[in-house]
Amino acid sequence: MILVLSKPGDVHADRVEAVLRARGAPFVRFDPGEIGAARTVLEHGPEGATTRITTAHGTIDLGEVSVVWLRRPTAPRPGDAITDPAMRRYLALELELLQDGMWHALDCAWLPGRHAQLRSADHKLAQLQLAAGLGFSVPPSLITNDPAELARFYEQHGGQLISKLASPAMFWTEPRIAVRYTRPVELADLGYAASMLRHAPMLFQPRIAKARELRVTVVGDRVFAAAIDSQRNHRTAVDSRGDFTRTHYEAHALPAAIEARCRALTERSGLGFATIDLIVTPGGDHVFLELNPSGQYLWIEERTGLPITLAVAELLIRHEVHHDDVPLGYG
Repeated sequence: MILVLSKPGDVHADRVEAVLRARGAPFVRFDPGEIGAARTVLEHGPEGATTRITTAHGTIDLGEVSVVWLRRPTAPRPGDAITDPAMRRYLALELELLQDGMWHALDCAWLPGRHAQLRSADHKLAQLQLAAGLGFSVPPSLITNDPAELARFYEQHGGQLISKLASPAMFWTEPRIAVRYTRPVELADLGYAASMLRHAPMLFQPRIAKARELRVTVVGDRVFAAAIDSQRNHRTAVDSRGDFTRTHYEAHALPAAIEARCRALTERSGLGFATIDLIVTPGGDHVFLELNPSGQYLWIEERTGLPITLAVAELLIRHEVHHDDVPLGYG
């Protein structure tokens, strides 16, 4: 059975589920955020261990799971009957420990990988080091909360820097989601660094000339690349996410060596899926920017026709039905 771990309303999971249903593949979906409202039983006896999760939609026997798709779940939270904030924080930690034990005990494949693998793969400097070791061009990079170091780096690169979060660009600021895209570092930013940077480390890199940007999606042993014509619009010149509606996307044939590096980078990161952002310079060099172990891809698929959803579903089915030796994340 395929276990899909994702939040309600996740369109990526919805699309993959539609393919699984059409193919007759056995699957069940569960959002770990709902664990506080579920009834959970973990039991170990003479005949081995069993784990069952019972929700309003039925019972999930984790012993039947052969592959897990760790998509975009929410964090474990207590049931709504618990209203005291301190008690809710305590119970959230207890539920997280419960789930960590449940998932650790699952002896099966994980896509993209287990929680620990995703956290490890998300470290930006580790990504850069691994990419460089595989032959990618990588930009000089600085992660710091020291204003003096930022000033030194700014001067070293002639004032041509970009800044971005050292963590994912999207984050929660209750009750809303905040997004911080890549932006240039202005001289005035150095003046604010003493009061702001000290409390929020950021990633800085030299600004690199672009002919186009590439969004590469690796699904098992398959690689899909899309070219993003980001330099025709000032809103997307620094960060291609600045204007989704007026930016041209098209399927792109990667050079064989770059495709092989993208596949190797994903596998060496312990993942069976990843999205990779690259810059193609005017001189044709491919510069690695970052890897996202749980990156979005539907907007690429819808604009290019690349069959990424189908590839994800087929990868899950291959492991559920045939237990193929395809590259998925193992603990």
